[in-house]
Amino acid sequence: MAVKQPAFISEAYVDYHPSNRFSVRGGRMEEVWADQTRFLWDYDVRFDGAQQIASIPLKSKIFDKLEFRSGEYILSNPNVTVLAATSPFVTAGYVPGQKVRDANLFHPGVILSGALGKQWTHQAIADIQLYRNQNQIALSSTAAGFPVVINNSIGLSLSGPITATGNATQTPGGAIYSAGRYQIARVAYRITDKGFKMRNREMPFYFDFQAARNVGTHQFNDAFMFTANLGDVKKFGDWRFLYQYAVKDANSIISQFTDDDLGTSSTVNFATHGIRFDLGLTRFLQWQNLLFIQNAREANNPAQQFFVPVPRGANTTYRFLGQLAFTF
Repeated sequence: MAVKQPAFISEAYVDYHPSNRFSVRGGRMEEVWADQTRFLWDYDVRFDGAQQIASIPLKSKIFDKLEFRSGEYILSNPNVTVLAATSPFVTAGYVPGQKVRDANLFHPGVILSGALGKQWTHQAIADIQLYRNQNQIALSSTAAGFPVVINNSIGLSLSGPITATGNATQTPGGAIYSAGRYQIARVAYRITDKGFKMRNREMPFYFDFQAARNVGTHQFNDAFMFTANLGDVKKFGDWRFLYQYAVKDANSIISQFTDDDLGTSSTVNFATHGIRFDLGLTRFLQWQNLLFIQNAREANNPAQQFFVPVPRGANTTYRFLGQLAFTF
């Protein structure tokens, strides 16, 4: 479930590169589509499994490379061959007497990238997340469920369930998602300029747009984010300004894995303005300032078995994050 284990090893993996066009990785690692944009994944999420990347050169003037990516991840290992009637797995929709299988994520997709003249580059992305047995993720966020989902395979026990809940469930704080399936299709496009001179400083900028839809359900299943960035911090006096606007509906993206800064207290079911300003203090130290302004999207609807942790009508949330970041 992407939880940090007591050994505190965030990543451990093996890479195999038989050529410069193909690579395979296996172990505990960052998701193959992680891009640090706060849309799909939280910065700290790491999965156990395997991933593959293959690229093909193209002779087009618009796109010069086609890249295929795929990730296959094991999210849980219940080891339950015959489910007892008193097990917490029953609250997640599993039938007593049957076997409880693993929760998995399969994530294939493609990237087209290329140059538009000497200054501009761009890329287009299409991918889809396919979850299996996703209710185990919701179960791991409940007090009764996390011991059997997470703590059954290691010698030490976590003290509490997974945080960052936000998806709609069929009962308040329940272990069955309102969405019958999570099959999240995404398209994304980014265009980047290498930069222009401003008082002898290079000022690169880019525009990024991403949109996703959970095609496994029919309501409250859309998400999108727009990002505009100017500048980069590499030395003293450099600065960077970034603006984001994001909407993530309650059935759009798995809340436990997506960003918990952009969606404070409820990682989905919100609309958020994000503003960031970074200032270089030295070549290895920068001061980062982030402000998030968040509003809830949908209200609870018992008639549709739709319950969210932070419903529409909650007060606007303002969150400021200031930090000193060292780079080496």
